[in-house]
Amino acid sequence: LQRNSLLILDFSAPVQVAQYDRFEITFSLDKSYSNPFDPDQIDIQLVGESPSGKIFIAYGFYYQNYERSERSGQENLVAVGQPFWKLRFAPLEVGKYSYYLSIRDADGLVETATRSFVAAPTASDGFVRISEKNPLYFAFDSGKPFYPIGYNIRSSYDLRYDEDLYVRLTGSPKKVVDRKTYFYDRKFETMAANGINATETWMCPWWEEL
Repeated sequence: LQRNSLLILDFSAPVQVAQYDRFEITFSLDKSYSNPFDPDQIDIQLVGESPSGKIFIAYGFYYQNYERSERSGQENLVAVGQPFWKLRFAPLEVGKYSYYLSIRDADGLVETATRSFVAAPTASDGFVRISEKNPLYFAFDSGKPFYPIGYNIRSSYDLRYDEDLYVRLTGSPKKVVDRKTYFYDRKFETMAANGINATETWMCPWWEEL
């Protein structure tokens, strides 16, 4: 796809997904930006129309693939390939969707040709929302009630707390092993095995590179 000298490369998009599943577009651009996360430099949007005629927007983001492994109890991440662009959303209706991409940068606005895909029926109950019947409760898109059972989860470690407490209890420093996302793999598996179906994760700027 080419217009106004902007070239969209390696464009990939499915022609059918199940209702509530992830519809994802991937592509690259022949231009680079000093900060691809700044919408003032590059702003990518998908402008779509649902089967019922509702207009919606999904926003593009810059993406890097990583290979994840665990070594000596610690998470190791290695970048795989070059970064590229993605757009994602989940279709809430069954039927044919149409969409086009809108890309704006310092050189102006580019809009692609209109494309389409089909959202097929599914047995999924959809997403959890505030119940339309009673706003004091939660329910799936299907109307099926959802009763959350869970608790808050903090970071996988906290040096300020763990080391201080360990020193006060033992009189010697503690070597903390940060398992990062592997901590959550095991934590969530244990939670699910015990009937927990909801959680909230505490995040902060000094942990998980946020």
